[in-house]
Amino acid sequence: MGLNSVTIMGDSKTIINKCRMTVRDKSILGAIIEDIQSNKSRFQKIIFRFIQRTENLEAHNLAKDALRKVEERYLVGETMEESALEDEMKRQKIAKKENFLENAVLRTDLMLLK
Repeated sequence: MGLNSVTIMGDSKTIINKCRMTVRDKSILGAIIEDIQSNKSRFQKIIFRFIQRTENLEAHNLAKDALRKVEERYLVGETMEESALEDEMKRQKIAKKENFLENAVLRTDLMLLK
Protein backbone atom coordinates (compact mmCIF):
# COMPACT_ATOMS: atom_id res chain seq x y z
CA MET A 1 0.00 0.00 0.00
CA GLY A 2 2.95 2.30 0.51
CA LEU A 3 1.92 3.52 3.97
CA ASN A 4 4.01 2.81 7.06
CA SER A 5 1.67 4.39 9.57
CA VAL A 6 -2.10 4.67 9.46
CA THR A 7 -4.85 5.92 11.75
CA ILE A 8 -8.25 4.27 11.41
CA MET A 9 -11.06 6.41 12.78
CA GLY A 10 -14.54 5.13 13.40
CA ASP A 11 -17.75 6.11 15.16
CA SER A 12 -18.43 2.69 16.68
CA LYS A 13 -16.73 2.28 20.07
CA THR A 14 -17.41 -1.45 19.93
CA ILE A 15 -15.62 -1.91 16.60
CA ILE A 16 -12.72 0.37 17.54
CA ASN A 17 -12.21 -1.48 20.85
CA LYS A 18 -12.37 -4.89 19.15
CA CYS A 19 -9.83 -3.77 16.55
CA ARG A 20 -7.43 -2.71 19.31
CA MET A 21 -7.58 -6.16 20.93
CA THR A 22 -5.38 -9.09 19.99
CA VAL A 23 -7.69 -11.89 21.14
CA ARG A 24 -10.02 -13.63 18.69
CA ASP A 25 -13.46 -12.05 18.58
CA LYS A 26 -16.30 -14.55 18.88
CA SER A 27 -19.16 -12.14 18.20
CA ILE A 28 -21.17 -11.86 14.99
CA LEU A 29 -18.57 -9.30 13.86
CA GLY A 30 -15.76 -11.82 14.35
CA ALA A 31 -15.03 -12.41 10.66
CA ILE A 32 -14.78 -8.68 9.97
CA ILE A 33 -12.56 -8.09 13.00
CA GLU A 34 -10.39 -11.04 11.97
CA ASP A 35 -10.00 -9.54 8.50
CA ILE A 36 -8.96 -6.21 10.02
CA GLN A 37 -6.54 -7.95 12.40
CA SER A 38 -4.94 -9.90 9.53
CA ASN A 39 -4.19 -6.66 7.69
CA LYS A 40 -2.55 -4.95 10.69
CA SER A 41 0.80 -6.51 9.80
CA ARG A 42 0.94 -4.43 6.60
CA PHE A 43 1.76 -1.36 8.67
CA GLN A 44 4.56 -0.52 11.07
CA LYS A 45 2.14 1.53 13.14
CA ILE A 46 -1.64 1.39 13.19
CA ILE A 47 -3.90 3.38 15.50
CA PHE A 48 -7.62 2.82 15.97
CA ARG A 49 -9.32 5.99 17.18
CA PHE A 50 -12.93 6.55 18.16
CA ILE A 51 -14.59 9.71 16.81
CA GLN A 52 -18.13 11.03 17.16
CA ARG A 53 -20.65 10.32 14.36
CA THR A 54 -20.83 14.07 13.66
CA GLU A 55 -17.11 14.01 12.83
CA ASN A 56 -17.57 10.97 10.62
CA LEU A 57 -20.56 11.91 8.45
CA GLU A 58 -18.75 11.89 5.11
CA ALA A 59 -17.21 8.46 5.73
CA HIS A 60 -20.54 7.16 7.02
CA ASN A 61 -22.35 8.39 3.92
CA LEU A 62 -19.63 6.96 1.65
CA ALA A 63 -19.99 3.56 3.30
CA LYS A 64 -23.79 3.62 2.93
CA ASP A 65 -23.45 4.65 -0.71
CA ALA A 66 -20.90 1.90 -1.38
CA LEU A 67 -23.22 -0.68 0.17
CA ARG A 68 -26.05 0.53 -2.07
CA LYS A 69 -23.76 0.18 -5.09
CA VAL A 70 -22.44 -3.20 -3.86
CA GLU A 71 -18.85 -2.26 -4.66
CA GLU A 72 -15.82 -3.75 -2.98
CA ARG A 73 -13.71 -0.62 -3.51
CA TYR A 74 -15.17 2.82 -3.54
CA LEU A 75 -13.75 6.30 -3.97
CA VAL A 76 -10.14 5.12 -3.91
CA GLY A 77 -8.21 8.38 -4.12
CA GLU A 78 -11.19 10.67 -4.67
CA THR A 79 -13.84 12.55 -2.73
CA MET A 80 -17.63 12.43 -2.83
CA GLU A 81 -17.66 15.64 -4.91
CA GLU A 82 -15.31 14.10 -7.49
CA SER A 83 -17.43 10.97 -7.57
CA ALA A 84 -20.62 13.00 -8.04
CA LEU A 85 -18.95 14.96 -10.86
CA GLU A 86 -17.85 11.71 -12.50
CA ASP A 87 -21.39 10.30 -12.20
CA GLU A 88 -22.82 13.46 -13.77
CA MET A 89 -20.32 13.26 -16.63
CA LYS A 90 -21.36 9.63 -17.24
CA ARG A 91 -25.04 10.64 -17.26
CA GLN A 92 -24.31 13.45 -19.75
CA LYS A 93 -22.33 11.09 -21.98
CA ILE A 94 -25.22 8.59 -21.99
CA ALA A 95 -27.71 11.39 -22.72
CA LYS A 96 -25.56 12.56 -25.67
CA LYS A 97 -25.45 9.01 -27.07
CA GLU A 98 -29.22 8.66 -26.68
CA ASN A 99 -29.74 12.04 -28.36
CA PHE A 100 -27.40 11.07 -31.21
CA LEU A 101 -29.29 7.80 -31.72
CA GLU A 102 -32.66 9.59 -31.71
CA ASN A 103 -31.41 12.06 -34.31
CA ALA A 104 -30.03 9.23 -36.45
CA VAL A 105 -33.39 7.45 -36.33
CA LEU A 106 -35.22 10.69 -37.23
CA ARG A 107 -32.88 11.31 -40.18
CA THR A 108 -33.39 7.75 -41.36
CA ASP A 109 -37.16 8.12 -41.06
CA LEU A 110 -37.06 11.40 -43.05
CA MET A 111 -34.93 9.80 -45.75
CA LEU A 112 -37.43 6.95 -46.06
CA LEU A 113 -40.31 9.45 -46.39
CA LYS A 114 -38.63 11.26 -49.31
